[in-house]
Amino acid sequence: MRSRSVPLLCAAAVILVCGLSACISSNSSSSTSQSPVNNNSPFSIQSSSGSVPEAATDCSESNVPLTTPATIPSGTISAETDSTRTSLLIENTGDQTLLVVPQQATVLQQTPDVNPADPVDVAALKALGRSTFLETDQSLPAGILPSTVFIVPPKYGVCGTVAQVGEYPAVSVQRDREASAVWFILHAVAQSLYDRAVFGGDEDVEAMVTCANDTGSLVSTQPDLDDIDLYATIMQTGASCYKSYEAVFAETENSATAQEDASRTRDDALDLLDKAPELLEDARFVVDFLHK
Repeated sequence: MRSRSVPLLCAAAVILVCGLSACISSNSSSSTSQSPVNNNSPFSIQSSSGSVPEAATDCSESNVPLTTPATIPSGTISAETDSTRTSLLIENTGDQTLLVVPQQATVLQQTPDVNPADPVDVAALKALGRSTFLETDQSLPAGILPSTVFIVPPKYGVCGTVAQVGEYPAVSVQRDREASAVWFILHAVAQSLYDRAVFGGDEDVEAMVTCANDTGSLVSTQPDLDDIDLYATIMQTGASCYKSYEAVFAETENSATAQEDASRTRDDALDLLDKAPELLEDARFVVDFLHK
């Protein structure tokens, strides 16, 4: 990845997984070494043999639903944990892109088992990870480094874990207009390139990275642009986004054909963007998840 890549995967909120009267704090690594469970913990969990269970290292067994508070817009996210309550699987069930930041010692990781796996989504996600648009995102809270943020588009997820039983993962979640615009642009360009049957190489992803960074820059400098004007400006002939995928065609086609295919790619992408969900303003929520 070039420049400073951003970890992938999650309308902004501090989401704390809570149980009984104690809020879940965080602490995590991929280590499986365990410390004794604090007997004063609200969740002193032991197996039937009396041994202390191991903390989760991923979200493969996160199948215990967590209640979504009314303060989060319906359909925005779903959350699940495992029997030890040391994992937290957040899935983006809404139509806007989310930013997720680990709290305290929670460790975040990707969730390829729940993410879309078709070529268009995979390419768009690669470009999202190589982009640097978060460096210009004005909505990031002060003190948050872009390198600590996981970007989670619609239908994707992120997994948070902690190191030992008795500790609980916590994350902050933010709905982000800039990240949403970037994702819609990337997905539309990826679909259009895929339909041109010249798709799959690293050159395609790099062209899309240019489109992502251009989108982020435009949203941050002209936040009042409506969706149609935003997309039209990014995709217009002569813009660096347009030139980037025109160059992909030029590698295998003559100049006239490359220009024609680039123009069709732009038009098809704009048609897709015309059907994209409306970009929403950034939003943050402070909520607790309660175990059922």
